[in-house]
Amino acid sequence: MHPSEINCHWICKFDMHCCLDLSSFQILVPIGNGSEEMEAVIIIDMLRRAKANVVVASVEDKLEIVASRKVKLEADMLLDEAAKLSYDLIVLPVRWLLIFVEVFY
Repeated sequence: MHPSEINCHWICKFDMHCCLDLSSFQILVPIGNGSEEMEAVIIIDMLRRAKANVVVASVEDKLEIVASRKVKLEADMLLDEAAKLSYDLIVLPVRWLLIFVEVFY
């Protein structure tokens, strides 16, 4: 396969330099205590590699949350503060979403 024939979505799965440009998208990713850390981090990472403006908001009363395997994650802001902004998309970091992304992209 010639490099020019490689699908952009395929590159994003296997290359550190994603070719998607989502810089015009404002995306909210809410997290809270007990969130699955892998689902949250992978979604946030993929969207930020695609240059999306991602806001990670804690649904708790502080920025730091303790994920399901006791990993500590720090949000950008609290959900109350994030709710004052507008978003193109709200992404919930749950396992079925990763399956959806894998199957449909």
